[in-house]
Amino acid sequence: MPAGKSERGHEITKVSESGEREEVSFDVRRVGFRIQTVNGEKYFYNMDEAIITELTMRFDWEYFSQFPELASEVKERQRVIDAESQRSGDNKSKLKKILANLEERHDENGNWTATLKGYSYDKERASLDKLIEDIYEKNKSEFSSSEDVFTMFAKSSMTGRLLPVARLVEKTYGKGSFRMLGENL
Repeated sequence: MPAGKSERGHEITKVSESGEREEVSFDVRRVGFRIQTVNGEKYFYNMDEAIITELTMRFDWEYFSQFPELASEVKERQRVIDAESQRSGDNKSKLKKILANLEERHDENGNWTATLKGYSYDKERASLDKLIEDIYEKNKSEFSSSEDVFTMFAKSSMTGRLLPVARLVEKTYGKGSFRMLGENL
């Protein structure tokens, strides 16, 4: 069976025993929080990336220091966070969400340089944080913290089961708001 890539995704030509040919499409419609229509429209792409990045950051903070190969880099990053917190007065947990790693190298002139690298999807993570905080504020009777709301979003992203989040968003913002959220995030 010859395989190819169509405008919509991956397709193969299925040939029956009688020689009939049929095009069969294997498009990915849902992955995590993302939804893609048959027309190629994407919903929740940025939200999915924001959730995944947030989960990656949490894994980093919790476990990277336990890897001997990464321990010195994690320690140096923490030193930079501590120093920047002292210098700027910024909260360490705020800085932790910004600083992913410290890249040190020699530049073209042989000078030693250090570059602070951040995590991906800053704007998207900020939008997600704002959304989660707003949902929490409007539904305090159902949640003990905004972390509980994030957990609900993370579970939906990991399982692909969006209905609990969709119901919460529709309850909080009204009918049609989940779709609008998908179009805008």
